[in-house]
Amino acid sequence: MVKVIDHDNQFGVDLLAPLRNEKFSLPTWVHFLGHSWVMSLATADANSSLNRSWTYRMLLVTLQGSLLWHRLRRQAGGGRRGQPAPSKGLAGPLQPPAE
Repeated sequence: MVKVIDHDNQFGVDLLAPLRNEKFSLPTWVHFLGHSWVMSLATADANSSLNRSWTYRMLLVTLQGSLLWHRLRRQAGGGRRGQPAPSKGLAGPLQPPAE
């Protein structure tokens, strides 16, 4: 018996089939991520409301990544003052100083 795949599911199958066929190797993941990015851009270009919301989300993700990078750099001792933050994981700088 042949299974019929509707259009919405075909998108996912087309995206994931190469990963499965290549046994989820690293080069296949790189190709997968690049291909999914191109497909996402095409979808955003076709729908202007998606394009605006994705731009906003990418801005937020970039900002969060930048803040995390600076926090980790500071914990490693590379901050402006040269003083490492208490090593209590990522929440260390958010906790009040010990007395």
